[in-house]
Amino acid sequence: MGRNLINVDKKYFCDEVIDDFLVTERVKRALMSELEVLVRFEKICNDLGITYYASWGTLLGAIRHGGFIPWDDDIDIFMMRKDYNILKEYAQKGPLPDGLLMIDDTMVNNFNNLTARVVNGDSIVISQEYLKMYHGCPYVTGLDIDVLDKKAPNRADDELQTMLIDSVLKLALYFRAHDDMMTESGQSFTSEEDVLDTIKAVENACGVKVNRNENLFLQMHILKDKLSQMYENTPSDTLQVLGVRVAKNLNAAQFKTDLFSQSLRIPFGPVSINVPIGYHEILKQMYGNDYLIPANRKAAHDYPFFLVQEPTLEELLESIGMTRKDLGIA
Repeated sequence: MGRNLINVDKKYFCDEVIDDFLVTERVKRALMSELEVLVRFEKICNDLGITYYASWGTLLGAIRHGGFIPWDDDIDIFMMRKDYNILKEYAQKGPLPDGLLMIDDTMVNNFNNLTARVVNGDSIVISQEYLKMYHGCPYVTGLDIDVLDKKAPNRADDELQTMLIDSVLKLALYFRAHDDMMTESGQSFTSEEDVLDTIKAVENACGVKVNRNENLFLQMHILKDKLSQMYENTPSDTLQVLGVRVAKNLNAAQFKTDLFSQSLRIPFGPVSINVPIGYHEILKQMYGNDYLIPANRKAAHDYPFFLVQEPTLEELLESIGMTRKDLGIA
């Protein structure tokens, strides 16, 4: 499997209060596991001749804290569409090095997250080799990828593109609900005739062919990806994260293209990370002019992320009659 690529003193893993927020040993080991994934991911990017940029809270942490925000526990990155496509094509050819796994809504059925992931596996692992490689962290860890697509050249085209993507994503859920109900009970909220009529409407609106005999949910997400790239070959001064715009806020996640004209390498804890040359303007747009001043010291989203994996770990340990102490994990 390999070895850990990041060396830190054992004292690093001690519980620590950072900016008035307690970061525990267990969290620190999970963060270090994520950095191990990042270092391996970077090697893949370098081998493929592609790049990435720290984004969202990871970018803010890199600039403001020199590493993770103490109350944040994930790694967020941006990738240009052309680079992301190279990565995805590579991942589809076979397993990634060191057991890394790429998860994308066009590659994995029923994955309804518009943010892709690169993770260190699909399940908890407690082998000594694995625990050594990932600093005593048995959980699934990784990084999140948002793709930067070129924005339409005018308002009318932009409204059409976002409307089509929104409609296709809603239809993905519609088709999945219908197929799931038919599989479970043989009955659905809609008729097969209505499903076929909807498929024809999609084909006419988007100029594509939909195969009723294949998974419709996955086909809609693949179509979403095609629609997202409508202007990839059109000059544009604006990049966008369409997943954020369509799912959350049409006015959000839009950045001037020249802010990503170069990447800078800066420290991020015990490693370093790529940030876009226009990070100052990007962070002001994301978090306001005073982004260097922490607005609150409260945990973001589901912190720590591994809590949802805890029951699985406990069940695994119980099944083999072992404890965390037996394995030497926090």
